[in-house]
Amino acid sequence: MKAAAPGERAFPLGPGTDLYALHRALEARFGSRREAAWLWALLRAPEGDVCLVRLPGEFAAPPLAADQRWLFGLHARVSQKDGATKQRRAWRRNDSERRLSWLARHGAEHGFAVDRAAVAVTREKVRKPGAAFWLDRSEFSGVARIVDPGKAAAALSSGVGGGRAWGLGMLRLIREQEE
Repeated sequence: MKAAAPGERAFPLGPGTDLYALHRALEARFGSRREAAWLWALLRAPEGDVCLVRLPGEFAAPPLAADQRWLFGLHARVSQKDGATKQRRAWRRNDSERRLSWLARHGAEHGFAVDRAAVAVTREKVRKPGAAFWLDRSEFSGVARIVDPGKAAAALSSGVGGGRAWGLGMLRLIREQEE
């Protein structure tokens, strides 16, 4: 996927960027993520990581219409609540079927249908002082079809799923080329 769409800012980073340090630096630069509602995504690459930031008021969703097909990317926190402990638990990393089912449900809630998708799962340790933890990242990519343009545009601005503080939830779209 291309690095930045109109209304996004891209920051090249070195390989192996520390998520907690990046999270703190972004909040220092753009203000509290909760209050300002900006989204960010960390795209890992062997040649160096890229941080994409989408700021409200600067980002305008591309023109969306029903039945349009788009290539998409989404890094998401996919989990379920444990009934006994009430803690959120990630699924097994090789459980692609449940992860793709999660994507289909959330896509329907956010105005798009998933025509084709693949998922890769990584775990990253977030080294927060005094409270390090593991972050499960489902990296979805594929082809989505717009069902409800208004809901899909809102998803581009507000995100999909949880974990936004850690660079998850930013839906990225690229218009699929007509064949």
